[in-house]
Amino acid sequence: MRPFRRIAIIGTGLIGGSIGLALRKKKIVRIGFDRPNILKYAKKIGAIDQKAKNVREAMDGSDLVLLAMPVGEILDLLPRLTSLVPPATLMTDVGSTKAEICRLAGKKLKNFIGGHPLVGKEKSGIENADSKLFVGKSWFLCPNGGSAAVARMKSFVRLLGARPAIVGPEKHDRILAATSHLPQLVSSLLAATVEELLEKDGNRIKGYAGVGLKDAVRLAASPFSVWKDVFSANSSEVGRALAQFAEGVNRISGSGLNLEMLEHQFEKANVFVRKLE
Repeated sequence: MRPFRRIAIIGTGLIGGSIGLALRKKKIVRIGFDRPNILKYAKKIGAIDQKAKNVREAMDGSDLVLLAMPVGEILDLLPRLTSLVPPATLMTDVGSTKAEICRLAGKKLKNFIGGHPLVGKEKSGIENADSKLFVGKSWFLCPNGGSAAVARMKSFVRLLGARPAIVGPEKHDRILAATSHLPQLVSSLLAATVEELLEKDGNRIKGYAGVGLKDAVRLAASPFSVWKDVFSANSSEVGRALAQFAEGVNRISGSGLNLEMLEHQFEKANVFVRKLE
């Protein structure tokens, strides 16, 4: 299998920077493109070898182009890459929704394989990049290219320490709506609700909060700007997941708590949590 010798990382934030750091000792030339201040920092910490002035320069001579950008930016950029990507160059992305991206890429690019590493932090940015971010984590691949391209992408994912998982783009979005997008919404809505309930207590909230609350609202530190495109691109599946969650809340609330129904939900929750262990 022909190894990757030169990769273009378009977007050197948390994910792109972490990929660059993970490849630092892998004999792969890493070309980065991003805003000048971000590229400067990425070069300083060793996440890239060279800085590109534009996307065309980053892709020139690269045998893998990696779009490590927010979903909206990926969707905006893809149509403009048709005439820039050499036929033999493999392209992938790390967007956390896949159906819309893969549909668009399938119309324009022959060697595109949608990707999504199941990683992340509450805080984004190159300053939070971590060379070990992908170790032991699942990395979804949604093939559009041939078997040789898929094999190369699997090899690349394993090189980063991750586990490749092949899945269709629609199935990916349905699963992630439940396992990632809904938890983010619930955490953010919980934090906003507690803020409203304790609004009169002002700065004393911190003293009232135990470990349980802090664990439950950890994801709420994520800014809406990071998630806006995700919710937009996967609105149907996210809406369906949120509606089912709301239905569960309504079943146990009302004029008072339905303890019998609540016990049933606790039992189901206990079983689910054990599956994650």
